[in-house]
Amino acid sequence: LSASIPKGVWVSQMTSRRGSKDQTIALRGSAYNQRDIGQFMLQVEKLEWSQAPGLGFTQANVDLQGRSVVDFEVSVPLNKIIGSDLR
Repeated sequence: LSASIPKGVWVSQMTSRRGSKDQTIALRGSAYNQRDIGQFMLQVEKLEWSQAPGLGFTQANVDLQGRSVVDFEVSVPLNKIIGSDLR
């Protein structure tokens, strides 16, 4: 996953949600622009263990240095169940 994160994007939280027949990883983080989030999603979709990711939300914000950033959440369905819930 870390090799799929483009410059200008950072992931700050990862959670796993497991159902009886499926599992999804939710990734929260920030980026300097929407384009970088889209690039991240395209890279994640190419991973052998993932399906097409979905964008949960984006929200404009300001980081600790006063720069404009976009906070986001991306949900990634997994091809197969690999573990339990992580929180």
